[in-house]
Amino acid sequence: MASSSRVSSLWRYSLLALVVVALSACGVKRSPSHSYPQGKGRGGDVVISQESQSYTPLAYNAKPEMRAVWLTTIYALDWPKTRGASPAVFRKQKEEFLQILTELKNANFNTIFLQVRMRGDLLYPSAIEPQSSVLTGSSSIAPSYDPLAFAIEECHKRGIALHAWIVTFPLGSRSHVASLGKKGVATKHPEWTIYHQGEYYLNPGLPEVRQYLCHLVEDLVSRYDVDGVHFDYIRYPEKAGSFKDNQTYKRYALPGQTKAEWREKNINTLLQDISKAVVSIRPYTLISTAPIGRYREIPGRRYTGWTAKESVHQDPQTWFREGSVDFVVPMMYYRDELFDPYLRDWKEQMKGGTVIPGLGAYRTQDNSQWSPSVIEQQMQLAQREGLNGICFYRQENISHKKKELYDLIYHRFDFPVRPLPFNQRMLSIPSIPFFQSCEIIGDELILRWEPSDKKGNNYTYNLFFNLYDKKGHPSDDYLLAPSIYANEYRLPLHIFPKHGKVHFRVEAMNRVNQVGRASPPLVIDLKGKRFL
Repeated sequence: MASSSRVSSLWRYSLLALVVVALSACGVKRSPSHSYPQGKGRGGDVVISQESQSYTPLAYNAKPEMRAVWLTTIYALDWPKTRGASPAVFRKQKEEFLQILTELKNANFNTIFLQVRMRGDLLYPSAIEPQSSVLTGSSSIAPSYDPLAFAIEECHKRGIALHAWIVTFPLGSRSHVASLGKKGVATKHPEWTIYHQGEYYLNPGLPEVRQYLCHLVEDLVSRYDVDGVHFDYIRYPEKAGSFKDNQTYKRYALPGQTKAEWREKNINTLLQDISKAVVSIRPYTLISTAPIGRYREIPGRRYTGWTAKESVHQDPQTWFREGSVDFVVPMMYYRDELFDPYLRDWKEQMKGGTVIPGLGAYRTQDNSQWSPSVIEQQMQLAQREGLNGICFYRQENISHKKKELYDLIYHRFDFPVRPLPFNQRMLSIPSIPFFQSCEIIGDELILRWEPSDKKGNNYTYNLFFNLYDKKGHPSDDYLLAPSIYANEYRLPLHIFPKHGKVHFRVEAMNRVNQVGRASPPLVIDLKGKRFL
């Protein structure tokens, strides 16, 4: 790691270490009308209280962000690197995934787009489509574990949201389609497909295709607690002018509707149908898309020939207006004059909508040979323009093995932040949580709080801490752990402050990251003794 990032890392670790206090099992005040015995520490006393007769807002002003990465499974580009059908291989696959999560968590990422549908095949087991061969080497051999269930559980343990990334219309080459056998959708329903430029595609103009895709997503969301569903290739293909859907157009287009309008409407309708289905199953599951990186041809600028609106019939303005998507992640894998004005144009065109620019980190390692400073400048521009986060394509290109780029990102994401809220979702705001207990088990301090709601609203929590200065005044609140998918948090007992006060506060979030009010402080007062 570069020296600046190393200093940042050491500072952050030291700050975290200061909140770790050795104390034995102890009670806390749940409210001013209840009291519990003080705890005894090993080597000295501690005083525990849950203070405040009136509500005090958090002293925390950092802007929420989405810090995301695409984790690509097709061709095992990012994961899994080991393929086979033995128990040892499955253990290795899990270890590889956990290593990826460790790196992302250390760099304060909070969102993963995990590719779960590649080309008509799935990462997870399903009765609808075959499971991908990427895990075992054969679509007819299933792994002994459910990769998606495993990924969701491990992401949530680390406060990382997992969005299921679906490649929508492409089905792959003739050989790939044949490899999926009778369970593949192109074999079961060849009348739904169009062969174009060496690959099969589902025909977006057919109502049966849209119903099929909607059913696929319903099955996914009903079985897995994904934080979002993310649609890639939800568009017409390259060289769409020669895409052979004329008969479908003649059959289904409205009178006077141009082919471009009809194609846009097909994609708009699919997203509407999927959004309604998803919200009816899990009201908090977000919907997003990865459109082409340039929204449109900008008047007065040179013609680019490759845009979401004109080239592939994507209409993100309508998606937002109709409430079909919560955010878009345009694939902005360009630089300089092909990046800066188009980033601003996305912001202008999507007023009221959330745009997370997707940056081409892979360009620093392919034939483009970008300097990592290009990505750094793009991150800075997105921040100056007030956009709500960043996404990188793809995970391996930002791993610690790509040292210079990893260090730049690590420096940019130096501190954890709250995840980005989606306020257009009308979900209930959590009530104030209250600390319930704190205790030591082994080498860990365990903080527990009562759930903000006992009706199964599936809230997450942000844990803050605050250090008092020598005069007894608190500093600003520091976000210690965002997006805790439980009502407890464990801290390692490595380093202890010798004296003074530390307080913790916790706030609840609903699953679209809307925040309720924070708890009263849980104050730990050390009486000048170092616990051993």
